[in-house]
Amino acid sequence: MNSVVAIALCLAAFTAGCLITMLFRVEDTVLEHKKDSQRQNALFQNTLFVGKEDLAPIHQQQKKGNCHFIDPKSPVTVNGIDRIVLASIPRSGNGWMRGLLEASTGVATESVFPEFNSSFHERSDAHGAECGWLGNCSLVHSSHGSMPVVVKTHFPFTTQKQRDELLLNRTSDAGAMTRLLIPARHPLENHEAWVRYVSEKVKFAEVQPFQEFKDFVQQWALFHDYWFSLGIPMTVYRYEDLVLDPSATLKEVLVSTSLWDYYELEDDNIDVAVSVPRLQAYKRKQFNAPTRRKYDLAHMYKKFPREHIDWILRSYPQTLQRLGYFELYNAWLTAIDEDWSEETATEKLRDVMADSRSAANWGDAHPAVSITKL
Repeated sequence: MNSVVAIALCLAAFTAGCLITMLFRVEDTVLEHKKDSQRQNALFQNTLFVGKEDLAPIHQQQKKGNCHFIDPKSPVTVNGIDRIVLASIPRSGNGWMRGLLEASTGVATESVFPEFNSSFHERSDAHGAECGWLGNCSLVHSSHGSMPVVVKTHFPFTTQKQRDELLLNRTSDAGAMTRLLIPARHPLENHEAWVRYVSEKVKFAEVQPFQEFKDFVQQWALFHDYWFSLGIPMTVYRYEDLVLDPSATLKEVLVSTSLWDYYELEDDNIDVAVSVPRLQAYKRKQFNAPTRRKYDLAHMYKKFPREHIDWILRSYPQTLQRLGYFELYNAWLTAIDEDWSEETATEKLRDVMADSRSAANWGDAHPAVSITKL
């Protein structure tokens, strides 16, 4: 009898110890998220209320990728040229869109930092190649005169130290902008694509930032919250919508950025762009069929840990809702819990993405600024 009591007491003590450990872990997680949120809010407070008087005159701003003050209240030009800043997290569809924009307009996109075969252009305060990102001189030429230019940046996706210094000093490498173009990709797949890219293609991969899952998602949320918070006229497109319908998504981007009217484009220009051979690899990622390396969007939940989906939903609900991924991740959890068939997952998740896209007010949130010919 005594031995039974002793065993029961031991089990009770062990259970109590486990519960205490779990409580401490939960508390640590909550504190970690709270500190991160407070830290991000402090950074935002130093960037959101920059007055026009803080802007250095254009001729005083440093060139060649150095940083500029941000004026969220009054979008401006560089040397009278409209700059559409394509701000993206790496592996979120910026390269694909650059190729589509170049092939449809015939004008090269540029970057805040040097790229292959690029040179620095004083007129646009950016680096560009003569035949663009596509490198196709039969389709693309560099912008000139008063033509608008699309300029790529990854800010604030940079090392944490550099990012914090730039935000605290109210600066960005993006420079002046008439409009923002923001690609989004849901964070679980964006993280996977980033880690794969770093491991396969980047020298000194060990020094690249944000390879750990939670570090990346925190930066993903900060990136999108930062650009939305500035209130600059913007267009958002989702990588998932681009995969589902490249033609429709490209046309939406061209119309909302005023490039459609500026270059007097027609649907034939869209057809040419989506048919460019270099861009065909992107189109192979179908919505409802697994590819060689990963599941499509409708069944992707099968490869991600449930606790990762749940953690993102709890940690960054507002950012997910803003981009239409909150509904997607909740549907994934339902699919896991109810063990949906492949047909059910395809049908329901297609509807979820379509509904979140139609309900989005990305274009309405920040009024459009028309780009007109001089």
